[in-house]
Amino acid sequence: MDIESATLTIVNYRYSSWSFRGWAPLKLANLEMKQVCLLIEDPNYKEEQYKYSPTGKFPVLDLTLKDKSKVFIHDSLSVAEFANEYSLENSGKSLWPHYFGDRAVARSAVSEMHSGFSQIRSTCPVLFLRIREFEDRFCPDGVKEDLKRIYELWNSCRKQFLQTRNSPTLGESAQGNVKDEGFLFGEYGIIDAFFTPIVFRIVSYSLPCKDEFAKKYIEAVKNHSIVKEWLKLTAEQHSYIKGYEEL
Repeated sequence: MDIESATLTIVNYRYSSWSFRGWAPLKLANLEMKQVCLLIEDPNYKEEQYKYSPTGKFPVLDLTLKDKSKVFIHDSLSVAEFANEYSLENSGKSLWPHYFGDRAVARSAVSEMHSGFSQIRSTCPVLFLRIREFEDRFCPDGVKEDLKRIYELWNSCRKQFLQTRNSPTLGESAQGNVKDEGFLFGEYGIIDAFFTPIVFRIVSYSLPCKDEFAKKYIEAVKNHSIVKEWLKLTAEQHSYIKGYEEL
């Protein structure tokens, strides 16, 4: 790709799930980029946001090409798709599952995440560094229904991965010989980046999880190096929004 420079603009590490979903795939793709992180609580935020984003929403990836033309990529899913293309072209590594059947299931799950689970998202704002004691008010029936579907979805993805991997006619080679590190399709990829903020909602609000695979998956996500890097950036930022922290 004829890219001269790249700038990713996001908002608050501590609270922005969509920022993480754009940032993590780009990190997986090893794109060299400048990072700009705006703070929603900054008095000048509303003036600044449109300087960086044509929609006023984030993440936004600003590319300067070698012919000096500009390309703006907005929305986390579009940024993730670009990251996959960049990774494929530069290292040959896909951030989606290699086998088409696995990939189709993964994309379906990401699409459901991108447009669904409104109850848990509205009831439990992301708090990447905080763990609260369980409270019934954060787990009404709508959140319980979302959790049930999330755990079902994680298990169905994992089932698809193992079905391909254990197939006598397909096997590991059909999956690009990825390592099975306990993620939905073996290695941490776009699908895991999109579900990482859900993992932290479950952890931060001490939401119920009795599903055995889901519990292992949550621990795997929490301990991935990309996630740890984000948490380090979060701790260093010292952002605080009363409306999120003092619900």
